[in-house]
Amino acid sequence: MSSQIPFRERFRRWAWKFVVTVPPLVALLAIATAYALYDYGKRERAAREGQFGTLLQRMETQDAELRTLRTQLASLASLPRVDVTRTPPPVSPTVVPLTTAGSTTTTATSAVTSTMPPPEPLKTQAPLTTIVTRELELSVKECRIARTTLRCDLQVMNQSAMQRKFEIGIGGHYDEFGSRRGSAWYLDDRGNEYRAIGGNVGNRNVGTCESSSACSIERVIAPTIVTPMSLRFDGVAPDAQRATVLRLKWRADDGEWYASDFRDVPITR
Repeated sequence: MSSQIPFRERFRRWAWKFVVTVPPLVALLAIATAYALYDYGKRERAAREGQFGTLLQRMETQDAELRTLRTQLASLASLPRVDVTRTPPPVSPTVVPLTTAGSTTTTATSAVTSTMPPPEPLKTQAPLTTIVTRELELSVKECRIARTTLRCDLQVMNQSAMQRKFEIGIGGHYDEFGSRRGSAWYLDDRGNEYRAIGGNVGNRNVGTCESSSACSIERVIAPTIVTPMSLRFDGVAPDAQRATVLRLKWRADDGEWYASDFRDVPITR
């Protein structure tokens, strides 16, 4: 049937269908594209306006803080000034009377000028009994002497949120000053030095360390749990009044040995 229609008539019909169908589709596509671009631009403007509002709020806050600071500076500037260059008034000489056989006489040769202030009383250093290192709080509770044995009770608390390995050094007979690892030791107020010979951390203990190198006690410290410790020193001077230095040598998870020095710890009996 279509072969009987002349080619010119078929072409005219096809062109008419194209003209009727394609332009509306193109128009719809153009309208959809324009609306999408408009919506995108609208969202971008809203975002920029929100950022600008936040920036304005920050600037207003900083401006208020600056005004407060200026007010405080103005109040400080209004305080009275103190002249630190003013010289103190001269001190009048104190005349000391001379007493002879029930009579009191004052002579020019007995005048004594007192310009020196009275001596200040000696200040005793407060004991240092708590040290915090690497989130481990170490404290000395008491040091007590019985005859020639000193026992110091301590405690350790893990301030972190995880379990921590904790190890202390006890005993040993070599010079621990030149060693990374060494024994806990005690220096009394008579100048005597003693190394710890035994001790415990919780329920783990070393009764007597006979090794030529330092023994050690190792255990895991739970978070926020206070774990008791003790150190024992034998053959100490029984008349000591305080531990000038009580050094605890210990190691944590990083493998490094640390020294915690407690100072001026009183000794009881």
